[in-house]
Amino acid sequence: MAQVPRKRPSRLRKTGAIVLDQAYLYAIDRLESLPENRSGADKTWVELALRAWREHYARAVQDRLFLAAHADTIRDLERSLGESEKAKEAPKRKGSRRGNRRPPR
Repeated sequence: MAQVPRKRPSRLRKTGAIVLDQAYLYAIDRLESLPENRSGADKTWVELALRAWREHYARAVQDRLFLAAHADTIRDLERSLGESEKAKEAPKRKGSRRGNRRPPR
């Protein structure tokens, strides 16, 4: 596979190596020693979560494709619904604008 040329050369970190403090290392040790993280532990919830995540995004793509394919129909429906909502609004008052103004204070 051909490499894509970089636009600018990468730079080395000026701060040097990342240093982890003892509290962070202790927290990592505690998390890794939990029963859920040991070998042989039941990790089916991970597979279920990944499957649900994949299905969610697959549906989102399908919905987007459906909306793109039916955009004109949806736009027409929205337009007709908007017109029917305007018809339901209360009728406007009759009379000139000038007659409906409050008198100056």
